[in-house]
Amino acid sequence: MANIKDVSKVSGISIATVSKYLNGKHVCEDSRRKIAAAIEELDYEVNPLARSFRTHKTMTVGVLVNQLRCYYYMDVLDSMERAFNKLGYSMLISCAGDDAKREVECAKKLVDRYVDGIVWVPYSNSRSDISGAVAGKVPVIAFDRTSANCDYPCVVSDNSGGAYTAAEYLFAKGHRKIAVIAGPDDVTTMRERVKGVMRAYEDYGIHKDCCFVSHGEFSNESGAALTKQALETHKPTAIIVLSNDLLAGVLDVIRENGLNIPNDISLMTFDDYDYLRLISPRISVINQPCRELGAAAAEVLVGAIKNGEAPQVTRLKCSLIEGGSVAVI
Repeated sequence: MANIKDVSKVSGISIATVSKYLNGKHVCEDSRRKIAAAIEELDYEVNPLARSFRTHKTMTVGVLVNQLRCYYYMDVLDSMERAFNKLGYSMLISCAGDDAKREVECAKKLVDRYVDGIVWVPYSNSRSDISGAVAGKVPVIAFDRTSANCDYPCVVSDNSGGAYTAAEYLFAKGHRKIAVIAGPDDVTTMRERVKGVMRAYEDYGIHKDCCFVSHGEFSNESGAALTKQALETHKPTAIIVLSNDLLAGVLDVIRENGLNIPNDISLMTFDDYDYLRLISPRISVINQPCRELGAAAAEVLVGAIKNGEAPQVTRLKCSLIEGGSVAVI
C-alpha cells in the first residue's frame, strides 16, 4: 500500500508539501498538479483516522436540523452534502424534532463526535440556544433561520424580498384583499415574509386592513384551519401561502368550498417542487435557490473552520416563477 513517502518520491515534491496538500492547506498550482497525478498513479488513499490525530480535524461537519419531512430540507441537504464532499468533508445529520431541549442534546452529541463545525437550523427564534452546548469548541453557522439567543453567522434567503415580490405581483393583477397563511410567528422565515408583504402594502399605499395574516403550525391541518378562517372572515381574492408545509391543507379547503383557481380565488406559494406540476393550473411561486443555499452554507462553514471567520450574513435572492393560478381582477 502506497504511503506519503511514495507520493513524495513519484511527484518529486517534498513530504512536507505533500502533507500540506493532503491536509487542505495552500500549495502552489504546479505542486498540486504533480501531487494529484502521483496520488492517482499510486492509488493512494488517506487514512482519515491517522490524519485526525495529526491535524486534530476529523473532516466531518454536523448539520443540525429541526425536522426532515419537508421537500425544502431534502433539496438543501442534498446540495449541502455535494458541496461538503467537494471540499473534502463528510456530513453527519442530526434531527432535533422541533424540540428546543433536544436541540441542545443533539448539538452536544455532535461536538462529542468531534465534528469540525456545525450548520444549524434553529427550531425557534426565542427558545433555541445551542451556545452552551457548543461552548465555542467549533464554528457554527445558522441556516435558513436565526435565533435571537445566538449571534452566529447565517446563510438565509431574502425572505422579506421574496414575499414583497409576491404581494407586488398580486397588486399588479388588481388584488388588494389578500390572505397570508403562515407558519409559527416565532420562526424568523415566517416573520420576515409577513414583514415583506406588509412593507409592500405600505409602499403601495394600500390600507393594511386589506391584508389578513394568520399564523399556525407547519402542517396540512393548520393550513386548512387557517384557510377556513380566512375565507369566512376576510373574503380574500388571493391567498399567499408562506410555507409549502401548509399548502395541501389550503388546497383541500379551496376544493371543499367549490372554489376554482384562479377564477374564484388566486393562489401563490413558496418554493417550486416537481409535484406542483401535477396541480392544474400551475401555481405561481416565490422560489428559494435551494441548491445555491446549500452550497453557500458549506462554503461559509468551511471558511470559518479554516480561517476562523465568516461573513455575518449571506443572503440569497428569491425569484418569481409565474404559473396560471393568479387572475387579473
